[in-house]
Amino acid sequence: MTLNLSEMLTTKLPLKFNADGKFKIMMMSDIQEKPNTDGRTFDAIGRLLDAEKPDLVILGGDNCDGHYITTNEELEQYVALVAKEFESRCIPWVQIWGNHDHDVKLDEDFHQSEYMKQPHNLSRSAKGITGQSNFVLPVLSSDGNSIAYNVWGLDSGPWSGRHTGAKLTGLYRKAQLPNRIHPNQADWGLICFDQLMWYYNTSKQIEQELGRLVPGFLATHVPPYEICALFNNPEECGTVGIRPEHCDLSTFNSGLFAAIIQRGDIKTICSGHSHDNSECGTFCGIMMCHDSSVGYNCYGNSQTKGARVFELTENDLDNIVTRMVFSKDV
Repeated sequence: MTLNLSEMLTTKLPLKFNADGKFKIMMMSDIQEKPNTDGRTFDAIGRLLDAEKPDLVILGGDNCDGHYITTNEELEQYVALVAKEFESRCIPWVQIWGNHDHDVKLDEDFHQSEYMKQPHNLSRSAKGITGQSNFVLPVLSSDGNSIAYNVWGLDSGPWSGRHTGAKLTGLYRKAQLPNRIHPNQADWGLICFDQLMWYYNTSKQIEQELGRLVPGFLATHVPPYEICALFNNPEECGTVGIRPEHCDLSTFNSGLFAAIIQRGDIKTICSGHSHDNSECGTFCGIMMCHDSSVGYNCYGNSQTKGARVFELTENDLDNIVTRMVFSKDV
């Protein structure tokens, strides 16, 4: 059904805390380019990478504008264009899927494989469950003898298509309310129950195998519902950054945050999707962040284009330092 534990706990290239006990993650979302690209986007990505020199880059979904990619050849060319920035610098990178990645109307396994075949791309996709970018990547201790940290990815699904005239099926059709009676309802996908069970059971399996809970980081394109707590309760959550844009959340709350609290391993969640938002705060002991957007082809304030950096210290993983790095400043 999915990868076995030994496969899940092995990566194509090893991720490892540096000799000084540090590890830097950079997450950048909403590249949202098309084959005829806006040159500013990839120029900005290159400058961000050179300024920060991350140990791992996570592309946080909407990595393309899928409406403009219609053939396998166009997809191959586009992924090669994206990959060039990381491959030329030999930086390990992964990608998660956003709604616009699902807009590519080609075989999704082929789509995912185009990323995975890049030499420094560490993406994987658990089979037998909903979506593509469902994975866990271990980060080894600085001595290489144990797993110190886990990086998780979950595919938050496609746009439901309510405004496109598309025929809705299954869960999406049943969940739609014509007058938006549900206070937070939007048109976006969600992390489904089988994905939650995959995360929960895999996390338990890792704990049983290693004899301890491994702290971790989760990347998902559409944030969990509970991110609204940051802006509504800024003092209690220690919220910093801005949220000028309404959070377009999933069709309904499928329980991701509750599952994470119950497992107790993931302590940080980062999402994209809302291009102008860059707030960060802590609710129920979980740090939640937006990383605004990095792409210039999509909507958003050009002054806030950038990426979010997370700085981890091996012997103090409860205190992760995060900040936005804006393209205009590098």
